[in-house]
Amino acid sequence: MLFDVFQQYPAAMPILATAGGLIIGSFLNVVIWRYPIMLRQQMA
Repeated sequence: MLFDVFQQYPAAMPILATAGGLIIGSFLNVVIWRYPIMLRQQMA
């Protein structure tokens, strides 16, 4: 089913890959960079 969509719309794969990368990157940004800073501020 999903493979048929990619065959019909070849531009869908890079668009979905970019959107997924942005979502995962945003989540990792919070977990790796911002969450420890928020924890330090709570302890102070």
